[in-house]
Amino acid sequence: MLHLPTEILSAISRQLPNRDIKSLRLTCSLLKAIAPLRLDRVFLSANRRDLDVFQAIADSDVFRNQVVEIVWDDTILPEDDTQDGDSDLHYEDSSFWDDGVEEEQTYQMYHADPYEDKFPGWFVRACKESFEVVQSADIQSRELAEWTARPIMPISESWAFYQQLLLQQQEVLQSNAHVRAFEDAWVQRRFPALRTITITPAAHGRLFYPLFQTPMIRSFPPGFIYNVPCGWPVRGDIIPRAEEWDDDDGDDWPAFRAVTSILARHLDHHPLPELLLDAFELPTGLNVRVFEEPCRALTDFTALVAHPAFQRLHLDLLVGAQEHLGWPAFTRGNLARALSAAQLRSLSIQTDAFAAKREWESFCVSLRTVCPPASLAAVRHFALGGFCVREDDLLQTLAALPREFLQTVRLRDVTLVPKEGGDDGNGTGRFCRFLERVRDELRWRDVKLTIGVPPGWEMAGLTLWVDVDEFLYRGGHNPFEPECSTPIVVSGFGTWKDRFNASYERPNLDAAAESKEYPYWYDVMDSIKCRP
Repeated sequence: MLHLPTEILSAISRQLPNRDIKSLRLTCSLLKAIAPLRLDRVFLSANRRDLDVFQAIADSDVFRNQVVEIVWDDTILPEDDTQDGDSDLHYEDSSFWDDGVEEEQTYQMYHADPYEDKFPGWFVRACKESFEVVQSADIQSRELAEWTARPIMPISESWAFYQQLLLQQQEVLQSNAHVRAFEDAWVQRRFPALRTITITPAAHGRLFYPLFQTPMIRSFPPGFIYNVPCGWPVRGDIIPRAEEWDDDDGDDWPAFRAVTSILARHLDHHPLPELLLDAFELPTGLNVRVFEEPCRALTDFTALVAHPAFQRLHLDLLVGAQEHLGWPAFTRGNLARALSAAQLRSLSIQTDAFAAKREWESFCVSLRTVCPPASLAAVRHFALGGFCVREDDLLQTLAALPREFLQTVRLRDVTLVPKEGGDDGNGTGRFCRFLERVRDELRWRDVKLTIGVPPGWEMAGLTLWVDVDEFLYRGGHNPFEPECSTPIVVSGFGTWKDRFNASYERPNLDAAAESKEYPYWYDVMDSIKCRP
């Protein structure tokens, strides 16, 4: 290998992940010189390991100049389950991961008598729930055989390691060290090439499948089972409400509060081009009521996006109960005015509203109260999701996008109410007709339109993505069923993808074709068990 030209060795190293590059650099001085580490992204959270690595990179003249993105993991590991009335129950280790646990045995395990000096019942239940989520998500994955053979850390050892993480977290939160580290790095311009700050509650992804390999997550021992956290209120059996925003006493969405406050104070010194509040398709987001009334956080946000250097905004929003109030967080115009003052090149707005639970009239939102035409004047990339909108309103919004600049449009989980005077008696729109109107009325030439349709059941991150270029520009078939009011994709069109598992990608087939194409998945669906 060492006899290869340095250009080829360098090209090979650029295809490797950092973990492999580290091993390669340890072999000899030549490869160390040829294969530099790529540290274009740094992570920050309320974890000591993440904080130490962040500060080490910020202090390194070799690595800090490469960084173009900070990912702030806005999750806090829970210390208990305050919503669980049985949170003080404790369970023994032996029964947790037994093979073939029947329903009655599971019930008895969850309601067993307390055992002293063991581990909390809420942690046991949360671990099992995390395990079941990844099981259901991977039921049709090509990695299934590997997953079922994965060694699992005993629950007692997992709890002991989890307690260490909690102690580190308490230390960081009490000192506010992670916020101070971010402010110091920002004020001192420790990352001169920085373009993007991503704030996410989803860094941990699913058990065994983290969205980001943060230093904290990489430090987990093999088979570590824990309560996979989400940093923001997430929809489950209970739909979280968007509560009134509190500037003074609020401790929720801490990363958003810290980032917007710090950046607003130093905009002239160091503007930011891109801010992403990205839940990665988890049903959650920033509390939309921050835009309802004037407040310090709204002022900071508006100043940030209005700066001439700001170009890209990704905004996931928690909107629970707004539909019953008439959407005041949108109709009062604060968000629309903030976006209209910006010079955005890329805009993505997604809510956590669940299509299957939408009541058409009460959920219907006027897009002019969200992203008015003035906010779209320079947009090259536009994405919208989780909205119930009138068909005409959506078409008018798409028409307001600049044809000379526009490159991509993505619509995910959008519910259409028919155009005025439409003939749909059931109060829903038809995506088949919508695409025909896009083709005939907008007359785009090369804009890439992609439509995302979630599955009929709730599985965060899983979406059927449909590329409609063939229909719009080359006379292909319409990929949506013509007689269905809801967006039903014709078999053979689109690809299923999972935001939390990059290897999951499969075509949209009907049940008969799928069982022939992927017989192994169907053979094992009934045979998976939690293995110790």
